[in-house]
Amino acid sequence: MDWKGALAPLEQSSSGADAPFQSTSPRIRPLPGFYTDAVDGSGAYESAIIEDLIPFMDATFPTRAGRAGRAIGGLSMGGYGAMKLALKHPGLFCSANSHSGAVSLERMVNNENAGWRDKMRRIFGEDAVGGDDPFALALKGDAQTRPALKIDCGTEDFLLESNRAFHAHLEQHGVAHQYDEFPGGHEWSYWDTHVQEALAFHRQNLAI
Repeated sequence: MDWKGALAPLEQSSSGADAPFQSTSPRIRPLPGFYTDAVDGSGAYESAIIEDLIPFMDATFPTRAGRAGRAIGGLSMGGYGAMKLALKHPGLFCSANSHSGAVSLERMVNNENAGWRDKMRRIFGEDAVGGDDPFALALKGDAQTRPALKIDCGTEDFLLESNRAFHAHLEQHGVAHQYDEFPGGHEWSYWDTHVQEALAFHRQNLAI
């Protein structure tokens, strides 16, 4: 993927060589892409981020290249993407956070809404358990190689039960993580409030 068209806005988001923290926010279009290489070939978003975007950032900006200098986070679909990518590629990220993440692939590919279910199956296939499922990915590797994980969700969010199930799954299998619930729904007012906590979490793990 050619990231040169995004170079100007990316430069504006960085404050230069002395910046302790640089943020890049790739947009997935068309939606939904779920930061995944779709089984029907309609998009290769995971490969674009892992194989193209990260090397592009390290070659273009004064980053601290390597796992110790890189974290990932997201909300909703991006929360799923952050958990999936961090757990699937633990050598690339020291920490990951999810706000209100759509973390349950089983719920998505078996959704009662036929239109949504078909979209999900075009991306993931009919069997959700496997290489793109955060529930399965969390059990791979060990505590020494797994990124630090932070998960939160609003108590009025329609994805609350999926996040509670993921939290319970991690607890059951002894996977270290931080889990929080706060008042709020699937909305920007919630994310705007709690992104500061996510940034503090990443700064601690990045040691900055």
